[in-house]
Amino acid sequence: MRFLDWIDLGIRGIGVVTAWLTVVSIAAYGALQMLDRKLHLGVSSYLPDLSTSLLFILIFLTFGYTYLRDGHVRVDVLRRHWSARRIAWIELIGGLFVLLPLAAILTYYGWDGLMRTTKYAETQLWAQRIAGVIGPILLALAGMIVALRNIAFLTGRRAQGAPEFCRSWLGRSEGYIRVLRYHNTEPSVETLSICASKLGYYEARLAGSERQEHQIWAKRLSDLKTLCDRAIAKQAEAVWRAPERMAV
Repeated sequence: MRFLDWIDLGIRGIGVVTAWLTVVSIAAYGALQMLDRKLHLGVSSYLPDLSTSLLFILIFLTFGYTYLRDGHVRVDVLRRHWSARRIAWIELIGGLFVLLPLAAILTYYGWDGLMRTTKYAETQLWAQRIAGVIGPILLALAGMIVALRNIAFLTGRRAQGAPEFCRSWLGRSEGYIRVLRYHNTEPSVETLSICASKLGYYEARLAGSERQEHQIWAKRLSDLKTLCDRAIAKQAEAVWRAPERMAV
């Protein structure tokens, strides 16, 4: 699984770099438009084609990254009522029989387009064609990683996934973590309190056992509870330290 972790890290790295390139591209595009209007550089006629090419490249290079982050469209209305095992089975079947074949088809046609571009020396399309090959390959690799993780979960070799964790430990729907990632924000105090309480409960039960592995797990749960308590204290302090709440 360590090899898969390296692939996962590489896909996520490409996604992060591409995300920053998106920000830079948007800023550069806006700057070129303003400069062209002021200085009449004559580049406005090239900007629509340039923006289309950049959009194509940036979307394709983030296929795998978005899939690993569970960022594609989901029907949470149905999924929130399903067990973790059912979701894992659906993810596995969908990945093997829908996502991987789709990625293979996109790779085939992307490679064919790249070969034709090379044959006819269409240099202005090389970046798009290369992204059209790399993007589906990254998506296929991400699909294989998710499929293998679901297999490991279904066979008991991997811990429960995010949906079951959200329901069991946070008292939230499975989309909660996805929302936190999207908004790049911290869990609420209520959520952290629920998690800390459950960690403390199981820590106390394991600490009462004489088995060494139970003592080890009790220590791990204690460390996790400490992290939750610190996060709660940090958010609480931010509230009472707000200028409108501080005593004069």
